[in-house]
Amino acid sequence: MNNLNQNELSHFIKSCFEKIMDFNIDDIHQNFFMLGGNSIQALEIINLINEKLNTDISITDFFDALTPYKISKFIHENISIFTF
Repeated sequence: MNNLNQNELSHFIKSCFEKIMDFNIDDIHQNFFMLGGNSIQALEIINLINEKLNTDISITDFFDALTPYKISKFIHENISIFTF
């Protein structure tokens, strides 16, 4: 997963939202809280993203972004994705 472009990364993060929130999301620009998300789900999404991408996104990073697109943009611009 370390060679994902931002669009692929956005869709991967959208799939993490969908897995944790247990419903389909229409697009990558939908706001986590407008979708009915709560802080427990936010932590679960962060853990899933960090586990799958081997990153270290913080709760602050997540809350500063709140959409799959903005989270992917943050990762793409600020975080190296490590694979072993």
